[in-house]
Amino acid sequence: MTPAEAERFEHAILDRFAYADRMDDGYGPDHPRIGDTGVLCHGADAVGFTVGLEPRTRLPALRLDDGRWLGLMDAMSDPHTDPILHRREPGSARIVTLTGGRTGALLDPPWEGAALVAYGHGRLHDAETLRPLDGTDGLDPEESLERLGYRLEEP
Repeated sequence: MTPAEAERFEHAILDRFAYADRMDDGYGPDHPRIGDTGVLCHGADAVGFTVGLEPRTRLPALRLDDGRWLGLMDAMSDPHTDPILHRREPGSARIVTLTGGRTGALLDPPWEGAALVAYGHGRLHDAETLRPLDGTDGLDPEESLERLGYRLEEP
């Protein structure tokens, strides 16, 4: 499995779960991402976690601060447990050249459903609908992507 295929597989699993403190940050209903950190609350108890790949199964899971691994089904589907996000791991973006020589970027995960964006007139637009993406004013495509929370991958 290539790294890109592995990442798509991870996202397919992670997209089935959501954090308890849902806030709209462009990733939809706050699906977890590898590298996210937060706290798992159960009543008055709380334990920190990092989303990672469980070494035995290589599937996304929560690594608790005490070193234990907890599966996403156990952690995020329990009605008495609230997984709270503290820090979002940034998404990844790859700069591409679109038809007509325009600059664009492939976003992973997509931003509000836009996986391919075009840069023009100082901001990013959905390449298919030409709808501008909010909060993306920047001097160049890289700056606009950083404002959305994406880090650039090396070509």
